[in-house]
Amino acid sequence: MSLSASGMEQPGQVTFRDPGGQLVARNGRIFRAVSHEGVECARIFLRAAELEPLRRSGNLVRSRQLSDDEAKSEGFSGCALVLEHEAVFFPSYPSEWTPEMLAAAGHLTLDIMEAALRSGASLKDATPYNILFEGAKPVFVDALSLEPRSPGNPIWLALTQFQRTFLYPLAAAATCGIPLTTSIGLNREGPEPEHMTAWAGPVRRWLPPILGLATLPSLLNRAARVQEQSFYRQDHTTSPEKARFILGRAITRLRAKLDRFQQVRPTATRWTDYQGDACHYSSGDLETKDHFVRNALSGLPPASRVLDVGANLGRYSELATQLGHRVVAIDSDTSVADRLFRKAAGTRADILPLVVDLSAPTPATGWDNSETLSFLQRAEGKFDAVLMLAVVHHLLVTHRIPLGQIVRLASRITKDQLVIEFVAANDPQFVRLCRGREALHAGHSVAAWESEWASAFKIRDRLTLPDSGRILYSLNSRNGIN
Repeated sequence: MSLSASGMEQPGQVTFRDPGGQLVARNGRIFRAVSHEGVECARIFLRAAELEPLRRSGNLVRSRQLSDDEAKSEGFSGCALVLEHEAVFFPSYPSEWTPEMLAAAGHLTLDIMEAALRSGASLKDATPYNILFEGAKPVFVDALSLEPRSPGNPIWLALTQFQRTFLYPLAAAATCGIPLTTSIGLNREGPEPEHMTAWAGPVRRWLPPILGLATLPSLLNRAARVQEQSFYRQDHTTSPEKARFILGRAITRLRAKLDRFQQVRPTATRWTDYQGDACHYSSGDLETKDHFVRNALSGLPPASRVLDVGANLGRYSELATQLGHRVVAIDSDTSVADRLFRKAAGTRADILPLVVDLSAPTPATGWDNSETLSFLQRAEGKFDAVLMLAVVHHLLVTHRIPLGQIVRLASRITKDQLVIEFVAANDPQFVRLCRGREALHAGHSVAAWESEWASAFKIRDRLTLPDSGRILYSLNSRNGIN
């Protein structure tokens, strides 16, 4: 029930699981065709006064109902009503988030559930796929996820789903070092208790928080299945006040668990202070590099879209936002992406940090591999500029990707500008990455480098850093807008 392809240019139906309505992308616009079964849900989403603070803050996707004439002109017929949602700049999925981002999405889900309770409604599902991010701000996007609630019912049917898709992945990351790409990326419904105990191992499974979250439920799984039908049967015998109290206490407990896992930071890695230490740049080179990148991005129109590949702690992502641009910052290291998210959230910088490895980017998943688009499907033709600073030599040496392949990929994801960095074969960092395999890169030279990039780009500017000898390039796509 998620707006999983929000903001994409691809036409056609992009969700189909909810009988209450379907999401459709047309010409860069996002519509939701609502059936008669979904009308009441849509009206709660649009009109509930208790949700107004979340609408004003932008944490609820901005939406409007089309008039009958508008709906007909857009080609919708047989629908009870049609909504248009504001397109999110760049859709992302939980497997690409950092733990801090998943926790923020969990808190927003609970905020909406609390507001729904005050309005006499409830969330019928509680999955992170109902959330997208605008920069570092979570946005709830499923207009049909709110439903009327029986006043005397103290059961939140989506509580188990919340545990599996929010708490389990966070616990697995915090206590077992299991990345979100594994815990939720492989199964959109989240891990089972048995998965959690297997990851935890023979000792940790008997310790908090795994003991209460997964081990005991796993041991009692057979009995729980016997009682499952009675557990999920609607209970209308409780007084409305008592039902709200019980649900409120459940939400409070869930929020406390989120807070607990949110306080556990991803383990620091060798990349955590890579940018901060900048051991392979002199202060002069670093200042020169900053100036070069600033000049390259200054020529872009206001509010241009920038992809920062290998962003680390976001030095150049922040520079881009200072110039008024919107940034998606990707890095394969969860720890640095998590730190960048916390910083961007604190400063409200328009930076969306994602855990993405460009050498093995997020694949398309779901039914028919079409429910969530691959990273490259979402990125292609999306960005006005791409930064690949101190990245290409990692792709060449560590991942053994030929330069021609890198050039072709870069030309697909930037509409206009590309900023790259040449690192010579005798550069200490290049040598360290080679680990004795220098012969594989015998043809790596400035002439060969420029010739390969010339197949898809024109050199706009070039600068050699005086101390390191690295060469910075600002390129324009031959198929671009300039």
